[in-house]
Amino acid sequence: RPLAELVTKGGRVTVVVESPLLPLPGTIDDPRRDALARVLDELSAAGIPAERQTLLVAGVALYLILVVVNNFSDYGSNFIVVQHVMSMDTTFPGNSGMWRSVHSSWLFHAYYVALIAWELIAASLLLRGVLQLWQARDQPATSFNNAKRFAVAGLVVNMLQWLVAFLAVGGEWFLMWQSRTWNVSDTAGRMFTILGIVLLFVSTPDAELTSPHLA
Repeated sequence: RPLAELVTKGGRVTVVVESPLLPLPGTIDDPRRDALARVLDELSAAGIPAERQTLLVAGVALYLILVVVNNFSDYGSNFIVVQHVMSMDTTFPGNSGMWRSVHSSWLFHAYYVALIAWELIAASLLLRGVLQLWQARDQPATSFNNAKRFAVAGLVVNMLQWLVAFLAVGGEWFLMWQSRTWNVSDTAGRMFTILGIVLLFVSTPDAELTSPHLA
């Protein structure tokens, strides 16, 4: 069957080369060189793109941009969450951690603005990463791997926000997990997991898989 019928557009393909007794590409007359080149060309024509990592990073960047826009355009909605979490007014009654609670309006605003700034920094890094990945999409694997720096930095910065600002400070210091109303620990954990998967996918080094480099 043609390869185009066996692969899914936008999917991932593993090409197995046998046998290890015949090195590739060490032997000039190795017949597998031409065969592998034809396979890769056919896979490319079937729609296995080199841009999938760029699209993932762009998706995260879009998410953060929308979060920032919502925080600016509807400042009060999420500010209420910060206020209740930091004041600890819906944690278990009489818990021994209430001494950590904050009741200063300017500290509420300062922490909230810091969160928005954190999101802006991550979004900026990711947008720069998307641009560099897109520009390097047709370059050799080494160049494409080098172009991942800003994308990886943006993902790490955003992961740290969910881990530190929400799960550590909000969840444990301000005991957000005790609140039935103002607990965003599940959202933070979900986003941390999603970002970790994208980071793992993006940070995995790409090998040279285009047929012009097989010669």
